[in-house]
Amino acid sequence: MINIAPRHFKPVREIDNMIPMTDRRGITSLDALILTIGLLLVVAVVAAAVMSTTQNLMKRDQMVQKEKTSEMQRPIVVEAVRGRDYNNDKRLDAINIAIRLREGDDPVRFNETPIVVNSKVMNCTSLGYGPDADPDCTFNITYGKRGRDWTEDRLSSGDFVELEYSGPTFNPGVEDTSATFIIIPSHGLATTVKMNIPSRIISRNTGLWPLND
Repeated sequence: MINIAPRHFKPVREIDNMIPMTDRRGITSLDALILTIGLLLVVAVVAAAVMSTTQNLMKRDQMVQKEKTSEMQRPIVVEAVRGRDYNNDKRLDAINIAIRLREGDDPVRFNETPIVVNSKVMNCTSLGYGPDADPDCTFNITYGKRGRDWTEDRLSSGDFVELEYSGPTFNPGVEDTSATFIIIPSHGLATTVKMNIPSRIISRNTGLWPLND
């Protein structure tokens, strides 16, 4: 009969005590490294979320500011209004309005910018531009200066444009001491110009506004 001697197992504590100190230090350092990497990943994710939220808020604020600016766009600037005598008979044959935008204002389409008229010098109650406008009450445009964002049939920042009307409803030789022209762009505030139009003028190119000359 063969007697098998029972195996003797060392207690766990004894086995643990058998692990060299250098190995235990290595395990501790590895755990710390894993923990540090985990914390760094969490911080990176949180930072990315904060940056994304900040960028979205900035974009939303810019859009809101742009909408407010568009709604509150300043009126078109009228530099001068002049009367033209083309046949040298001392009577007005055309009215010329020089306009521009302020720096930073959004472009304005001329075909969406009517001019409301309250004057005895013409029979039109409003002037328009483009193929859809009344042919007898249409103003023409001339670019005296083109800005860097110039586009045909638009008024952009940096442009200097002259609007002129000399159509068949013009009444030469008629005096109007309270003529009113209101330029109404598709967006922004309207511009109102009031002037005294004489029945006769001295020169072929006479200033009517802001001062007669």
